[in-house]
Amino acid sequence: MTGQVTPAPPRDARPTEETSQGRSIVIAHLSVGSGHRMAAEAMAAAFERLSGSTAVRVVDLVDAIGSWRLRQLPEAYGAALRFAPWAYDWWWRRGRPGILNDPSNSKRLLGRFRRLLEDANADAVVCTHAVAARLSARLRQAGMEYVNAFVLTDFGCHRFWPCDGADLALAPSPEVAARLISRGLPAPRVHACGIPLRAAFWSCADRSEVLGRASGLRRPAVAVIAGSTQRSLYRAAAEAARGLVRAHARAPSAFDLTVVTGSDESLRRELLSVAVHRNCLVLGYVDDMPRLLQRADLLAAKPGGLATAEALAAGVPLLYVGPCAGQERSNVEFAVRNGAAVHARDPAGVPAALDELLLLPDELCRMAERARSLGRPRAALDAAGLILAAVDDRRRQLRGDEEGVRPSPAGPACEIGAAPP
Repeated sequence: MTGQVTPAPPRDARPTEETSQGRSIVIAHLSVGSGHRMAAEAMAAAFERLSGSTAVRVVDLVDAIGSWRLRQLPEAYGAALRFAPWAYDWWWRRGRPGILNDPSNSKRLLGRFRRLLEDANADAVVCTHAVAARLSARLRQAGMEYVNAFVLTDFGCHRFWPCDGADLALAPSPEVAARLISRGLPAPRVHACGIPLRAAFWSCADRSEVLGRASGLRRPAVAVIAGSTQRSLYRAAAEAARGLVRAHARAPSAFDLTVVTGSDESLRRELLSVAVHRNCLVLGYVDDMPRLLQRADLLAAKPGGLATAEALAAGVPLLYVGPCAGQERSNVEFAVRNGAAVHARDPAGVPAALDELLLLPDELCRMAERARSLGRPRAALDAAGLILAAVDDRRRQLRGDEEGVRPSPAGPACEIGAAPP
């Protein structure tokens, strides 16, 4: 490969009627955290936007082919982060697939996944979790014919993402794309598209009004994501939210505060009992996150890949909350290195960190500009366009159409970040 890795340009892939009829795509994720599911749903929406005639099925492998082994993953992940984050971080950065820790070695799981794909008559499999990617890669190596695409949902990658059996690897950033190539993935199969976001982010509004508020024209607004379905993963964020609500009660004129508790109803009720001023809102589940972020000058959240990508797409600086390990550490390193975030490791120190940022409105504006420059709100559309083009190329190859672009045995021959032919 020559030249620098660059993101794929936004594009809408409008397939021809000749190649788009009867396409079937399976999007596989695991319910370990919410980010993998949200990315899968964003990809499904993108396929629907680009090609309404394509049949799309979103599958949680924990439920669809679940074994005891897969069902233990969510609890094991939460326990590792809570009780041994240092061990999880070491495993995430240095661990390698082996006989005992690689579910793709299970013939039973491979057989169940094969039957699922055969029933769907899949033309493409899109994986937003490394376990799904490893299972799919094994089936491709065993001779199943479909376009096999991996979508990474954090700003880092571990060695469980396979290098063999991948037709397309869709990375969140040029840095991660380069890392995948250095580990053995052929450069033409790697594209820096960004992390897929829900459709509401595909046309984020201009941030000039938000930047104006940060410059002192209006009172700054702070948003906090403090809860979700897996409460154990949000302990630090919930503690930080409690501290911010108490701080706001003492000085309500300093900033507007909106706290989102997601599915954690008990936390919502607890915070409502402390939120005594009108400019402190405590919300449960929010289905219009883009609108909430467009009104915010700063987002305080745990360092998740989707939360990071959503904030960057909206041009909102990040205040990361609590200790981090593994992929969350990679997310922090990416955003802080690029000047779009700061990190408060101790949740008790979040109010003080917020006060310091609010005293530097010009720096907050610069952070917002850097965030906006990193954001990829149309990542799902870019990724879906590449996958649909690869499916059509494979179909033309199978029909022996000389006018089609003949892909390599594992995918279409495109430069990194380039639109497919």
